[in-house]
Amino acid sequence: MVENLRKKFVTVTMVLLIATIGMLFVAFYHYSSYETAVNKFQIVKWVVDSDVLLRGDYKNKITALEETGFNPVVGVIVDGSDEVIDIRTIGSGNTDGITQRLIDRILNNTPKGWREGSFVYIKKELPDGNRLIVLLNTVQRERSIYLIGSFILFLIGIAVLTFVTNDLSRFVTEPARLELEREKRFITDASHELKTPLGAISINAQALELENGDNIHVKNIISETCRMNHLIERLLTLARLEETSTMDSREFSLSAAVEEISLTYESIAYEKQIDYKYDVQDGIRAVGNDDEFKQLVAILLDNALKHTAKDERIRIRLTQDDDRILFTVKNTGEFISESDLPYIFDRFYSCDRENNKGSFGLGLSIAKAIVERMKGTITAENESDGTCFTVEL
Repeated sequence: MVENLRKKFVTVTMVLLIATIGMLFVAFYHYSSYETAVNKFQIVKWVVDSDVLLRGDYKNKITALEETGFNPVVGVIVDGSDEVIDIRTIGSGNTDGITQRLIDRILNNTPKGWREGSFVYIKKELPDGNRLIVLLNTVQRERSIYLIGSFILFLIGIAVLTFVTNDLSRFVTEPARLELEREKRFITDASHELKTPLGAISINAQALELENGDNIHVKNIISETCRMNHLIERLLTLARLEETSTMDSREFSLSAAVEEISLTYESIAYEKQIDYKYDVQDGIRAVGNDDEFKQLVAILLDNALKHTAKDERIRIRLTQDDDRILFTVKNTGEFISESDLPYIFDRFYSCDRENNKGSFGLGLSIAKAIVERMKGTITAENESDGTCFTVEL
């Protein structure tokens, strides 16, 4: 339980940190892109205003535009039919991105200048009726390398934060771990202390019954003593399951285990006049503790029988699809309240439907602990005609 709490703490913390840093990174990237575009636009504006591309010595203006980096300033002259008649460049670099489609989009744009894709541009009408389009690519190789480096640092930072958060989670969950340890110790000690007096009460009550014959008060004592013994056994079972994370594992037949326990409960279902059927696929095997798995099956079947009325149905099924094993127990009739569904596997939680049925709210907690020790999941859901418990291994 504490380990799951630690995992949730680390997961939630890292998701929040990654989301926050990611948003800051994206915001910085967009701001940097905008700032670069504005600076490049100022260069384009200077080129247009100075008519440097229209003079014969424009090829010698490289030095004045060194800050453009690896991207040349490109001037495209088009005639009245939007046909390209001349292309002039200042600086060296790749101009492959300047295509006829890009020129057409810029010509069709209403604004005389700003951005189109990764380019900033300005359009200018020339005295001879032609038009000049000056373009500059805002993407620089240095900037791309900088972004890659920033992303690598981001990944390294996330790795460091994960390590730190994992260590921090031990400190944060330590009070919860100590509280659970105290709770387990109390449950174990109290259960052992109660077994002796309960045993004495039970023996004396049985002796009184033999000596004085049937007596309603003695019968009540024996009945309640049995219930208390049952509660103690379940408390000890739950404490044992939660105390040890590993089990005595071996390969065993799930099919044989489900058939054995299902057959045991068949007579009880017959006496209650319940339509009881089980469908078990042969040859399904798994690694785990067969006694614990049988206890899991018994808990789910006992739970189904408690909440299934006369002439209703119980269906038990065990199937395997590749590496996925499904064990389901369905019963018609009663439903679990939607408000109870998230909590039915919590210790000592009793649903409204369990009132006056002698439930301690421990059976499903034990079932969940067994499933988790087998690295599986257990869920409960309401269907159209009843309730279904599903174990996936």
